[in-house]
Amino acid sequence: MYQVNPLLAKLLAKENLTVEHGNYSTAWFDVKNRVLGLPIWKDHGKEVYDLLVGHEVGHALYTPFEGIHSSNEEIKGCPRSYINVVEDARIERKIRETYPGLIRTFKNGYKKLFDSGLFGENHDFDTLKLIDKINLKSKLSDLIDVPFNEEETKLFHETMNTETFSDVCEVVKKILAYQQDQDQQQDQQQDEAPQFQSTDSNDDDSSDEMGHDDQPIDISDDLESDKEPNNKSESELDNDSPTQDEDGESADDIDEIIDEVVEEEIESKSKTSSPLPEHNNEPVSVTDETFRSNEEKLLDINENGTQTLLINDYNQEERDKLIVPYSKLAESRAEHVGKPYNEWKKIEERYNVRLHCNKYIKEVKKAVQPAVKEFEMKKAAYQWQRAATAKTGSINVDMLHSYKYNEDIFARVTNMADAKNHGMMLLIDYSGSMHNVLGNVIQQTMHLVSFCKAVNIPFSVYAFTTGPEKVVARTGAMDTDGMNMVELINSDLKKKDYDEAMYNLCLRVFSDGLIDHEYKHKRYQFNFRNYISKYEDFGSTPLNQALLLSTHLAKKFISKYAIQKFNFITITDGDANRVRTFRFQDGDYDLPVESTYRDDKIKVQVDGKTINTFAGKALTESLLDNIRKTYNANTMGFFISEKNSEFNYRAVGAHYHKAGNEFVDTIETKKQIGKEYKKNKCYEMNDVYGYNKYYFIKGGNKALDTSDDEFNPITTKSIGNDFKKYSKSKKTNKVLMQKIGAAVA
Repeated sequence: MYQVNPLLAKLLAKENLTVEHGNYSTAWFDVKNRVLGLPIWKDHGKEVYDLLVGHEVGHALYTPFEGIHSSNEEIKGCPRSYINVVEDARIERKIRETYPGLIRTFKNGYKKLFDSGLFGENHDFDTLKLIDKINLKSKLSDLIDVPFNEEETKLFHETMNTETFSDVCEVVKKILAYQQDQDQQQDQQQDEAPQFQSTDSNDDDSSDEMGHDDQPIDISDDLESDKEPNNKSESELDNDSPTQDEDGESADDIDEIIDEVVEEEIESKSKTSSPLPEHNNEPVSVTDETFRSNEEKLLDINENGTQTLLINDYNQEERDKLIVPYSKLAESRAEHVGKPYNEWKKIEERYNVRLHCNKYIKEVKKAVQPAVKEFEMKKAAYQWQRAATAKTGSINVDMLHSYKYNEDIFARVTNMADAKNHGMMLLIDYSGSMHNVLGNVIQQTMHLVSFCKAVNIPFSVYAFTTGPEKVVARTGAMDTDGMNMVELINSDLKKKDYDEAMYNLCLRVFSDGLIDHEYKHKRYQFNFRNYISKYEDFGSTPLNQALLLSTHLAKKFISKYAIQKFNFITITDGDANRVRTFRFQDGDYDLPVESTYRDDKIKVQVDGKTINTFAGKALTESLLDNIRKTYNANTMGFFISEKNSEFNYRAVGAHYHKAGNEFVDTIETKKQIGKEYKKNKCYEMNDVYGYNKYYFIKGGNKALDTSDDEFNPITTKSIGNDFKKYSKSKKTNKVLMQKIGAAVA
């Protein structure tokens, strides 16, 4: 599949053109705003694609507004179709001169288009007008033999040597004058052509006139010779009485045969080389008009008749606006709580907020230590298992005494194997539907980042939601949907900033009454969400936008830390928002957006690549799959379901999807899901929806609650079993840390 590459057009143009691939019926160029619009073409090969782009860039560079195909400006004495042919020849010659590498590309590309019938079928050069012969010869060069007489050859060379658009208009007038003269001569010859006579002498005269060897070669003469009657005398043909030829056929039969032949010839000419209807009584180039009418054959059309929608990637400027780094988030927090919400300090003191949060953060650090210890042990085992021991050139003095009977008296060195450098990027859904489970999710996140921090795994955690600052992306790009991608915490923060980031995460949990039982009954007195920054409020689920941005973030993240094993994780409770894109056409930026639906075929540009996919869940899967393949990433997804019914529906639906929507035994599948969930507090699936591992979790119970409840055995006899149950529950409750830690270890 060719790659839709705006950079190619910009490189050819040598200027920062705005290049937009979109749902257009043909290419166009806005001279004033310097916007080049290109349709979504089928895959006709790289040479055809480069030809089409190079051609349109040629127009962008050299064609004035009145010379473009779609211009309605009338140029006196210059039919629009004729201008198209000569101007195409001019701009294509000029861009080939600038980029000689395009010579072969243009030639081979046009050959493919010609062979595909886009210029018409079965061209009869004896009947084609000069403008059509010039059109074909200028595009196909030496790949096609086109007969020209002396005057036509001169006009062809003038066409191929035009420098300015004024030159184009002058040549068009000359070609038109020549063609009109030829048409007049042809009409005159038709009027003067002898009619069927009753004498053989007249027939002989006609034959001499039509076929004399000394007559100059002329397209009109050739056209007339094609219609020359047979050698029978007119007296024979016009005889009213039925006569028999040598085969016993009557003259009437012969007339019928002649009529049939003539009708077939006329029909054939109308399908191949007869002129199309003239525009406003203007002369036209048949081959140019035919190509224009056949252009839609080049377009990528869906089965329902709609064009495939191309969604452009975000550029650097858009990414800088959409991504809110931690430093910007911290500034927003300070502004938000410092002015209209200056009572925040009083609330902190009244409820001892920092005291309780700091206490909880210490508990989190303590809670992850067993996992840290286990990780370090597995890491050491990995290194020792792959350690290599080698001799050195130094003598081991402890072995010197044995030199008489032991040759191995040299010191040895053990080289430990390097463990692979892991990295983690986590995306958390901050949509409104997450409000009942977000506190639990943040608890899990705090445990996870504490674990990563302790074992020196680089990490970055982002929240994605629709925020107050709607970034309007350029035309053709994925509609931002008001998204903000907010960095909540990362491993590079200085200690002061890291502690403050953890404190703010803890506040989110505290506001949900999940930290200290003493304050659960006082939730109505304190809601942290009233004091958060403008970037952290609940919105919708722009997951696809976040994944598109994450592709660029991952690239930078992996490069910065030399990551060998990249772990990419999402936590959400719903599907992504519908994707839309803005259109630009005819100089109008205010056209409505193009919305996609589940079954719509789309192309998405991602960091220079073009992904062919469908809208809906398929887009999410394709974006995740691209991250997985591009960066050899371990993709993990956690789907949080607040209700049991939603949990079962989603889990069973994933089985249907993985089976290609074929039959799945729902009852048995539910039993399997329930059994595994009871054991592990989650249900795990492999290789589904673009994830290596996909986990279904019930957020409406204590599955995500990491709080360390007190251990209170019922009786002395049950203390052993009760402790085992308690320990197991605490382990499974930390499901994010458990699953991600296992993947890393």
